[in-house]
Amino acid sequence: MTSRFYLTEADMKFCGIDLHLNNSVVVVSDTEDRIVLQRRLPNALEAILAALAPHRGELEGVVVESTYNWCWLVDGPMDVGYQVHLAHVAAIKRYEGPARSRWRRSRTSLPVTPVRGHAAPRSSE
Repeated sequence: MTSRFYLTEADMKFCGIDLHLNNSVVVVSDTEDRIVLQRRLPNALEAILAALAPHRGELEGVVVESTYNWCWLVDGPMDVGYQVHLAHVAAIKRYEGPARSRWRRSRTSLPVTPVRGHAAPRSSE
């Protein structure tokens, strides 16, 4: 597995997760805007972590849409070492430009907040 500290730009990948009521769409793309994974998965942490596992060493971060009931989807990946960020959906400007530049611009200009600590209270058990 590639160490996160020695990644070149060519090795980096980015993940976005669109959380829905009963499923999530997980997308992993590379620095050339190629989609290397796009999958609709049930809202089960194990399924999502399994889909991300082959890309783990190359992921620069995981961005989760901050909508209702997102805490489990932030805490779970953080518990196993992913760098997680929240995207504020209401603050994202609707995309209106050419499709090719969409991904590159979105990675640099989304209202994304790094998550520090856990989103939900942790059990003392």
